[in-house]
Amino acid sequence: MKFNEYNNPANPDQPRGFIYKQWKDYKKKIGRYCLIPNEIIQYLPLLNGPELNLYMFYAINADNTFGNSFYSIETIAQELNVSAKTINNWNNKLIDLGLITRVQPIEHKSAEAQLLPLTSFIARPSSSNLERTRNQLEKANYKITDDLHLVIFHKNNKLTPLKFTIYYRDGPSTVKDNQIKRGNSKLSNRNTDSKNEGPKWLIAALQEPNYELSETDKNIINKGNIPWKNHESGQVAWIDHKNYFTLLIKNYVENENDDAKLLDTLCSFATKNDILKFRKNYRHCKIRV
Repeated sequence: MKFNEYNNPANPDQPRGFIYKQWKDYKKKIGRYCLIPNEIIQYLPLLNGPELNLYMFYAINADNTFGNSFYSIETIAQELNVSAKTINNWNNKLIDLGLITRVQPIEHKSAEAQLLPLTSFIARPSSSNLERTRNQLEKANYKITDDLHLVIFHKNNKLTPLKFTIYYRDGPSTVKDNQIKRGNSKLSNRNTDSKNEGPKWLIAALQEPNYELSETDKNIINKGNIPWKNHESGQVAWIDHKNYFTLLIKNYVENENDDAKLLDTLCSFATKNDILKFRKNYRHCKIRV
């Protein structure tokens, strides 16, 4: 029997999984549950000791919307039945892995443990929250790489202009390599082809709200005769003027709001080196200004 057929609630031979589903639905309804991202599996080989207990403590007690919690070292030590020194060591390990940040807000007696994103993602803050988002990315050790201007061509001659500021931080694969270089890891013989190895970098693509095309780009695009070329992101062309690069993508798929595909594109153009490599390999689809 296939896995999905076995887990079909209509299957009379499957009572145990149905009980779990009912329990999960009940916990969600009363609001007593925590969110553990699937990608935590990429970090499990890096947690050589019981630091995972502390991460689970933060995840269980965190606000499910903002991912933060406020507990003193002494309280956590008492809850996990270890010393305060041990909790401090575990905190340092989780911070080093990029799983949390920990700060002391002025208005709180206890420090704030903040869970961090474990995958690349697109952030779309409102204008009023734009600077707040930038500040929090920097505090979470994200570094700016570059701005990326995009114009997506849809069916019926519809255009979507986008501007992203690309931030990045070390991904689980890079963290593993750094541990091995420092000689404090048992992972030197790891299988680097493992699906659980994880990416080298995690990016945060910060979309600028209310972005509009420049008049120069409008004039260039309206002239037509765009030299489209096939690329993994779709059919592409590009404009280069006034010291910035604009990528044109023809997207005639049914789902115009495919964030997974958009994020793949942003990851492919996340750094200046990525763009330089693209410009070299796709120089024939440059639109002359």
